[in-house]
Amino acid sequence: MSKLNIPVKPKDWCLTYEDLKQEAKSGKRKTIRRYEIEWANEYEKSLIPKGYRYPHIDDVYVFNQELTLFFSSQWSGPWGSGDYYTFQKGMKCQITYGDNIIRPERFYLRPFNYEEILDDYRRKYDPFRPYRCTNISFNIYKEEFDKYFELYNSDSH
Repeated sequence: MSKLNIPVKPKDWCLTYEDLKQEAKSGKRKTIRRYEIEWANEYEKSLIPKGYRYPHIDDVYVFNQELTLFFSSQWSGPWGSGDYYTFQKGMKCQITYGDNIIRPERFYLRPFNYEEILDDYRRKYDPFRPYRCTNISFNIYKEEFDKYFELYNSDSH
């Protein structure tokens, strides 16, 4: 133990933060200590392949082939819905959010033609609803992202 009564990380530590949460949920552990979260984060970082660069917020990517994605829509009323949009090869988008700081598994995208897509969606659905569509959002999982996107430019990350 250190001066702060923090134990030394076991050499065979191989739990991720998700593993810790599952153990807590199943009753295997009663608490998750801060140092265990740090150990889990270190372990997760060790799983990232050398040289691999995860997308960062504000990076710009280009579609390297055609891809149809579902988008969710948010309305000024008490519901949401969605639709599909087909992106063409060469179209650009910006990363707006990743679902995990260390190893994101899903990314949120804002296409450069966002306003055009939103306007088309509004023309299609707004006339039939008492509320207005206020936002649409695209997300994609890492496996698809790696297959369909290439880095166009980054903000010096």
